[in-house]
Amino acid sequence: MPISGLSTGLGIGLTRSVPAGAAAGGFNIDIQLTQAAILLRAGDDAGTIAFATDTFNYLVCDGNDNWAITLDVYS
Repeated sequence: MPISGLSTGLGIGLTRSVPAGAAAGGFNIDIQLTQAAILLRAGDDAGTIAFATDTFNYLVCDGNDNWAITLDVYS
């Protein structure tokens, strides 16, 4: 799926401005930490999405304490 399709599918607009604390299209990411802190997390369910505040990456957990970087917003 192209990145534009991914952003549409997740309900997040990569170019749209959203007020702090508001969810774009009903989608909200509660885990917003540095990438290092996210990679150290354990016990998250498969499909958990986190946003790295230092790298602007979105990461998805596989349910086995492994995280995959799925999207770098500013690349």
